[in-house]
Amino acid sequence: MIKFACFCPHAPILIDEDDLSFKNEEIKETVSGIVKLRGCFEEENYDLVLVSSPHPEWGVEIPLRALYKDSGNIGQIFNYQEASKVEIEERGVYPILTSSGSIEDHFEWGRKLYRKIDKKWKVAYIASGDMSHTLKEDGPYGYDEVGVEFDERFLRYLKEKNIEGILSFDNRFLLKAGVCGIWSFGMCLGFLEETGINYQVEILSYQAPFGVGYLVCNFILDEERR
Repeated sequence: MIKFACFCPHAPILIDEDDLSFKNEEIKETVSGIVKLRGCFEEENYDLVLVSSPHPEWGVEIPLRALYKDSGNIGQIFNYQEASKVEIEERGVYPILTSSGSIEDHFEWGRKLYRKIDKKWKVAYIASGDMSHTLKEDGPYGYDEVGVEFDERFLRYLKEKNIEGILSFDNRFLLKAGVCGIWSFGMCLGFLEETGINYQVEILSYQAPFGVGYLVCNFILDEERR
């Protein structure tokens, strides 16, 4: 049974040596959003934690450190697996590496993944990723107006639960916008769709202080099925 699902940014600046970067005023909104997300995450003890990410290492480690206040509680972390062929054999944390291919494929892989898991397990799905990287001239890829367009459209589609809209983004457009997280987000949405449960989208924060969009989103899950 899915008990928790979220979108979480994975910028290393979000974490200091001990915990979240509470003293960094430039990312105050994002850190505050993650604190709220952590509160939701800590309400359950999970048999299975899925972490999809476009990047190994920090793409998985940052969200886990952000949501587990005590890293000693994380449990066994298995080897990285490709999004198209995830195999779940036992309880633990499974890092899943997305590609930059079709969003529709990732959505379908998320649906297939749900079918493979033990429905008696308590499951958390953490979709790690950042939004556009082209939101400021001094950002990592400079400024491009399509980056702003992507973030605005994606947030609108997400709030509306417009899955068709989210899946409609063209890869050339996404490349120009410097997006990294949408494939991870798409896989999570496919997983949620396959559960058949009702959910509400709760945007906890969005900001882009360094030219990269940081989105913190919680999914409020209703155990009643559609």
